[in-house]
Amino acid sequence: MCVAHTSKKTPGKRGDFQKFLEKAGIVDLLTNVIADIFEQLVKPESVTVFVIDKLSREAGLDTYTYLKAKYVDTLDHLKTADKELEVLKARLSKLQCIEAAHSEGEQEI
Repeated sequence: MCVAHTSKKTPGKRGDFQKFLEKAGIVDLLTNVIADIFEQLVKPESVTVFVIDKLSREAGLDTYTYLKAKYVDTLDHLKTADKELEVLKARLSKLQCIEAAHSEGEQEI
């Protein structure tokens, strides 16, 4: 039979830690987040994302959902910019060819 090693200090430390969390408002915050999940008419697809978003808003930070949407939007802008860059490179190449041909024509005169 295996008995886990426990210290007599553990219950005291656990109680102190619980008091610390309560003073910091973490227990109430987490309770409110869980209550918010319960009150949702349509349960969130990802409870983890829901909790992260709720805690982020409480902390005044951007939410995971917002950052993910911003990331996708940034990728779309990057793809558009890449396409525009390719068009501009092609135009520049054509102009350089025209300029080179024009320069060769002037040298022959």
